[in-house]
Amino acid sequence: MGALPDSARDVLESDALAHLVTVNRDGSPQVSVVWVGLDGDDIVSGHLFEQQKLRNVRRDPRVALTLETQVTNLLGLREYLVVHGRAYPIRRRASGFALRSNG
Repeated sequence: MGALPDSARDVLESDALAHLVTVNRDGSPQVSVVWVGLDGDDIVSGHLFEQQKLRNVRRDPRVALTLETQVTNLLGLREYLVVHGRAYPIRRRASGFALRSNG
């Protein structure tokens, strides 16, 4: 993955909640609201225990992430960021997991 543009970095470092989409075993989408942050140019999210989104990523690493910004455009609509990529679980602490996106 290349360097994140400053505009994307600003959104990812804000307090905006993200919507993480993973793929269920039957191919249907699974959506979770998560907090995200950055580790260099990697997007990370923390998870306290094994959840469906982690099981999905272990099986199929394709993910999508959306975040709504505080910017309203000329049409009166909120701007947003969409990130597509591949994620993989990393163990940070004995009590939690993080998803790292490389895409």
